[in-house]
Amino acid sequence: MSEATKPIWFTAPEVNQPATALPEHVRSMLHGIGLGISVLAAAKVTCWADLDGVLPEPLRLTDTQMSLVNANTHVLGLLRPKSKVAICPVCGRWQMYSSTAPSRCNMSLHCDGKPVQAKPFRRAEVPPED
Repeated sequence: MSEATKPIWFTAPEVNQPATALPEHVRSMLHGIGLGISVLAAAKVTCWADLDGVLPEPLRLTDTQMSLVNANTHVLGLLRPKSKVAICPVCGRWQMYSSTAPSRCNMSLHCDGKPVQAKPFRRAEVPPED
């Protein structure tokens, strides 16, 4: 198989919080957004609509990753390859930011959460385990 046709898979980044500290819906959103940003960059498109519903060759997603994409389409349409997104694990709200991730939640009144940054997935030559 030539270098140009080798499948490109994606593996999840490490999250700087214990898995038990994040609610499942926040963890799912963090991974969905990170995966979306990685797909945009790897596909060399500027927005999710440019994919036109088709994942270009040689990019590959597992069934679990496809579920993450499908569960987060409300955010993926707003992303660009260099997007930065933070999600509050307490109130569940999210925001895009331009320079530094917020150190405390400013997305809802009286929320004392510390937002977590969605990080892009890493490329891999073999499929990740689901």
